[in-house]
Amino acid sequence: MSKNKIKPIRKKIDLIDHQILKLIQKRGSLAQKIGDLKGLINSKIPFYKPSREAEILRNIAKLNEGPISDEKIKYIFKEIISSCLSLEEELARTWHNDMIWWGPAGIGATYTISRYAQQHSGPFRSGLSDRSFTRHISRIAEGHYSGFFGWPNFTAKPTGGYLGLPASDKKCEFRVIDIYRREGNKLKENWIFIDLLYLFLQNGKDILRNLDQLN
Repeated sequence: MSKNKIKPIRKKIDLIDHQILKLIQKRGSLAQKIGDLKGLINSKIPFYKPSREAEILRNIAKLNEGPISDEKIKYIFKEIISSCLSLEEELARTWHNDMIWWGPAGIGATYTISRYAQQHSGPFRSGLSDRSFTRHISRIAEGHYSGFFGWPNFTAKPTGGYLGLPASDKKCEFRVIDIYRREGNKLKENWIFIDLLYLFLQNGKDILRNLDQLN
């Protein structure tokens, strides 16, 4: 008898879940439009504004009538806000807008969050899937500088193609050296060395051998 009572309630929950999903996707589209408009109006406008997020959370808490607590509701909405951020807005949480990323040959250096997102972070995320957690063997820090070393730092699959490599499901190791400079409570510069020769070698492209043959 109790099972018969549970089934219609679960159907109602499923229906609510579908409605929530549609509303979250709609919210994400509107948030993306705001980000696009900011870039068109003025490239120096901050992508991410902590004060706006705090305002949203305060308003949500005021509207909360339970039974879920304010703290749990705030946590849920923080996750929704984070998921709806554009890549630039996400990066702006931890990077200065005029940050400099000193990338390796083959990718190059970038200046400002928008260019970093377009030139490196965006292609990196879209081209590489199944990225493992970073496994740094050595971590050092002094003053405003910090460094992370040791490999493989992480593994990933170039399922979307990367740096001219064709898309594949091959699991590749990445050898990386990362050095950061912090300014205030955000990152300002990043020097990064990626062993791209080894990445290409794992995908059947021996660049050094090809160079030797050219000579």
